[in-house]
Amino acid sequence: MALTRTTQQEEELAMPLPHGEAFASVLAAYNKMGRVQSSQEKFGRIVGKIGSGIWNMNSADVTVHVSPDGDSQSKVKFIATAQEGLISQNTGAKAISRLLDAI
Repeated sequence: MALTRTTQQEEELAMPLPHGEAFASVLAAYNKMGRVQSSQEKFGRIVGKIGSGIWNMNSADVTVHVSPDGDSQSKVKFIATAQEGLISQNTGAKAISRLLDAI
């Protein structure tokens, strides 16, 4: 029997910024909150780890997709995956919340 399980949390929001500005804003917030492993503005994707859970001791793998939604708006999708123990810490959801607060 496994003592850990993988959980996933997804959130999506609209930002009133053009694609390039939205991507730069999310990337700056990501750099402040966690560690970026890969960023590709051409594809609108940022991948990395953000500390979360109790005292930010558990890390979540967070992928962010930024896509244009018209000329002056962007759609941002967050996907957070984390390992949870027997007691759920809502690590993925908290990582997304931390990133949203930084934006």
